[in-house]
Amino acid sequence: MPDLSPADLVLLSPDRFASTSPRKSDAHIRLDGAGTVAETELAESVVIAALLTLERDGHITLTRAPKKELLGLRKTHAVHAARTPGSSTALPGPTEATLLAAVPEAPAEVDEVVYRWLGDDTPNPDALLLGRACHGLIERGLVERTETTTKKWFLTHTDVSFSLPESTRAAIAAADVSALSTLVADAGGRPEFAETLRTEIRQGLSRRVEAQDYDFPD
Repeated sequence: MPDLSPADLVLLSPDRFASTSPRKSDAHIRLDGAGTVAETELAESVVIAALLTLERDGHITLTRAPKKELLGLRKTHAVHAARTPGSSTALPGPTEATLLAAVPEAPAEVDEVVYRWLGDDTPNPDALLLGRACHGLIERGLVERTETTTKKWFLTHTDVSFSLPESTRAAIAAADVSALSTLVADAGGRPEFAETLRTEIRQGLSRRVEAQDYDFPD
């Protein structure tokens, strides 16, 4: 039976970590083929699960602290992440490993960590994040990807579908998805911390939105 990391479980049980997508533009196709979920929520949940797991396993320290904005007139909060020196616990999965590599030794706001981690500007940072994570599942044999090509006249159309092998379904059934869902929702009994963490992650992803070039007539 394959080992599934928390980030893997979010992707493989998306209905436990994201709501049904209200808009087609925000729809992420579930890897089990059972409909779609909200892409934005799922991307945030993948990162939250990975960060909280790294914190739980002693790889990083996460701290919520006040910060001032608008020339000090409005006080908000931020979550800072710092790598723990000398941590030797095995990493649970590739998403967690690459995210840890973006965490510095000195505390940095999580939005900066996510910005560094994603690495590229793109029109849709959520799709890029989820696409990379899903590709990792396919490479490890945890998800099967099938392409079906049809031709009509001079047009060629390719449909892509995904399915879960029985070994992956068994691993999901054996995992404590409920406990992970609760952790992602309230960060282990820290609802304000969880809310701030999700805001930080969204800010980091939003900073990677590619600027659009517009051509205006002379």
